[in-house]
Amino acid sequence: MTPYERLLAEDAPSRPAPDRPRPWTDEDRDAHWNALCDVVGTPGAQRPTRPQEAA
Repeated sequence: MTPYERLLAEDAPSRPAPDRPRPWTDEDRDAHWNALCDVVGTPGAQRPTRPQEAA
């Protein structure tokens, strides 16, 4: 099964419902990104970052 087929089969993790409403931490984002990368076959891929805002 290709990574795309696994994604279509919904093997990819989705954003979990929080136990309590709270903002995601960097650790939460990193863990979610790493889980997605594992599913699509690119473990260790760098997580995209947002461009810095102009001051």
